[in-house]
Amino acid sequence: MTIAPDLLASAFEALGDIVIITEADKLEKPGPRIIYVNAAFEKKTGYLRHEVIGKTPRLLQGKATDKNELARIRKALIARTPIRSVLVNYDCNQVPFWLELEISPLIDDQGNCTHFVAIERDVTERKREEELRNGQQQTLEKIAQRCSLKEVLDEITHAMDLAANDCMSSILLVKNGQIFFGSGPRLPESYNQAIHGQLYGPNAGSCGTCAYLGIPIFVNDIAVDPLWADYRELARDNNLAACWSVPVFNAQGQIVATFALYSSHSREPKEYEVDLLNRFSHLVAIAIEHQNSLEALEDSERKIREITDTIGEVFWITNPDRTQMLYVSPAYETIWGRSREELYRNPMAWADAILPEDRNSPPINIERIVDNPHIAQYRIMRPDQSIRWIEDRSFIMHDHQGAVQRILGVARDITLQKTAEIAGAEQKERFGAIVETTSDVVWDWDIASDKTWWSDGLERHFGISPDDVKRSPEWFARIHPEDRDHVTASITRTINSDKSKWSHEYRLITPDSRTARIIDRGKIIRNEDGLATRVIGAIADVTQQRDLEARLNRSQRLEAIGQLTGGIAHDFNNLLTVILGNAELITLQKKADKNIRSLAEMVQNAAEKGSQLTNHMLAFARRQPLHPQAESVGKLVRGMEKLLRRTLGEHIVIEINQTLDDDLAMIDGAQLESAILNLSLNARDAMPNGGKLIIETGLYTVEIDDPGMMREMPPGDYITITVSDTGHGMDEETLGRIFEPFFTTKPPGSGTGLGLSTVFGFVKQSNGFINVYSEPNHGTTIRIYFPKLGKTARNTNEELTMSDTPAGTETILVVEDDDMVRQHVINQIESLGYTALQAANGPEAMEIIKSSVQIDLLFTDIIMPGGMNGRELAEMAGEHRANLGVLFTSGYTEDVMIHDGRLDPNVTLLSKPYRRQQLAEKIREVLGRKVTG
Repeated sequence: MTIAPDLLASAFEALGDIVIITEADKLEKPGPRIIYVNAAFEKKTGYLRHEVIGKTPRLLQGKATDKNELARIRKALIARTPIRSVLVNYDCNQVPFWLELEISPLIDDQGNCTHFVAIERDVTERKREEELRNGQQQTLEKIAQRCSLKEVLDEITHAMDLAANDCMSSILLVKNGQIFFGSGPRLPESYNQAIHGQLYGPNAGSCGTCAYLGIPIFVNDIAVDPLWADYRELARDNNLAACWSVPVFNAQGQIVATFALYSSHSREPKEYEVDLLNRFSHLVAIAIEHQNSLEALEDSERKIREITDTIGEVFWITNPDRTQMLYVSPAYETIWGRSREELYRNPMAWADAILPEDRNSPPINIERIVDNPHIAQYRIMRPDQSIRWIEDRSFIMHDHQGAVQRILGVARDITLQKTAEIAGAEQKERFGAIVETTSDVVWDWDIASDKTWWSDGLERHFGISPDDVKRSPEWFARIHPEDRDHVTASITRTINSDKSKWSHEYRLITPDSRTARIIDRGKIIRNEDGLATRVIGAIADVTQQRDLEARLNRSQRLEAIGQLTGGIAHDFNNLLTVILGNAELITLQKKADKNIRSLAEMVQNAAEKGSQLTNHMLAFARRQPLHPQAESVGKLVRGMEKLLRRTLGEHIVIEINQTLDDDLAMIDGAQLESAILNLSLNARDAMPNGGKLIIETGLYTVEIDDPGMMREMPPGDYITITVSDTGHGMDEETLGRIFEPFFTTKPPGSGTGLGLSTVFGFVKQSNGFINVYSEPNHGTTIRIYFPKLGKTARNTNEELTMSDTPAGTETILVVEDDDMVRQHVINQIESLGYTALQAANGPEAMEIIKSSVQIDLLFTDIIMPGGMNGRELAEMAGEHRANLGVLFTSGYTEDVMIHDGRLDPNVTLLSKPYRRQQLAEKIREVLGRKVTG
């Protein structure tokens, strides 16, 4: 397989490393010609491509480029073999930098080398730090070896020149008002000789002024700075354009030297160059003090102690087997909290403070110093029980024969650094734990790179792999199409504003095509210019919460409709009572005209149908009086099989699965049969071309932590009745309205819209629950849940035996707020032979009850104005007439007489509208019970 040239070019351009391609010929002068450089080359060197194409890479070489290394590279190129190297190159401004490069030959099909490809990486910082550390080590070794001051200072300037290879370092010694050359190997010899022995003062160049004032003097342009007025020509002749000098103090605070960097270009010093000056100036001070120690050992030791007193790091020197501590700086007492005298007596006392678990970290014996220097980190316990972290650098010093002469090192307190590292690690671990345990999905979006990090919860909650949504378009593509535009606009608007927070609720499409509703919240992180750079946020899945809210809203809506329906039914029943009663009276009159009797019968039939309608409305409103008993749901369902087969027709296949003969529920059996018939008829209508109807019974246990609809149900055991069909199903909008009264999907004239609302009311009134599952073209399943009873439950609401007595002569007090209904009832009662008294409300009735008039029966409406309902009236009447019979009547009861779906004990109710015969039988029933009692 071949790779397209455009692809290779794009790859080279994307690299952060420098790429140079040259021809393979002309390896000697002028050298191979450059045919390609990438963008990284331009960025690092400052050369534009057209400036270097056709030229040789030798334009990047300079005075610090290692000639021997160049010869080694050229030898490998001639041999057409790959080679790796590290050497100094120069940019277009002649600023040097270190490159780590690898050159490989390109061989064609005939085996000929056609080109060379060089991959180069900038390692300036690494080389600078290596040179710095090496220089420090070499300097300490030379000091320990008691080398001359000139050798030590040359080692320092050599290390400085390597670390700051764009500059030339200089050390001038300060004595008796004069400055003397100390070291400056890269400076012109003529310049070093010219300044040797010069007086220093307020206008004596950078170093002379620094020695005079005792402060750093940085001159960025010698050509115009007045401090260099007397030395400007000298500097120009030696190609010196800038000089930055710092003072070097001894332990007494006296200036003993200046340490400076020169540049051949006018410019400000770089940050690392200032840092190098400060770090090496300490070594210069130590070196000078060491020289003084060679002249007078005792005086030198004293001065070294005074110098190291000002340094926060512990300098130490021991013999090879560590049996003698030759020197330790005063910082030991500050950091270890122990005396140096103890350490001189017991050279290993410093190691006794190391915590047991860290004892293997520092090199106790010379054999354990594998690297030179050896770097160890460990913890010590001070006498005050505080813990300090130590970084200890150990060096082996050899004599001229290569034998180990000394072990020396530098130990420093890194407690603050380690504390910060540990705190950062703990914070990272804590954040990870929070992300793992939270129910939300955490995300972090880098706006500039458009890369997003996701917590593992994304896959756990939504089945989406974090690798699939690393960029914002991949996430936005998963947002529901109807929500995508306004979500994108919302977050874009927030990012472009000055707001710090964003929140939005929208729908998400999961990989399994499930729609999840989520709330997405984010914290906007801005830079100092107020531009948004990152957004950190969390996603909460609120699908179940929103479903529950929808169910609650639907339940509240049905409750409100039920209240209205019940009120209408009450008033309508009052009217039907009068209509049905009067029509009945007409039909009973023997002398009535045939046509009139016929009309009366039509009115009577219409009123009865109206009564059935109001009964449906009361069932939905949960205001109908039920007669619940401990019933076997399974037997009731199985007993309906023949009825269903006859009713639904042969084009419907009926399958009944039930095994619950012994499991009971407290229900009104007749109403349950009616509900199952209603559901079955609806299922038949949903399968006009035939289908299958399945009715199943079963048991279900609701646990405390069950999700979804089950959360609304009290924990416990339930008997379930499931009615499923293979019909055309329902969409989401239809499902939300199926229990509303008068709502129907059937054509006009094909249904009242009260079937399912009646079922809903009956189930709720029986302390049950109902749920519907349906999708278009996938049928419908309706499941009803009734609380399960024990298998030995008894019916506590046994039917009373009714008397067949049609009439009597007792006195009945009729209490009814509706004038028309009250007069109708009076007429009916009197036609049965009774004496009737009447009252329009409770207080009026109490006046009669408190009187001495004979009253055998109180016949009262339940819902009445005047602040007293029928039940309260009966209770007050019982206080005055203990043996008074009571018969209640109502269009609906509004929970005054019905609790838990059944009439209260010892309550007799005659529901409106009623026939004359029903009235007569109920009256005799109550009066007969009174006599029996």
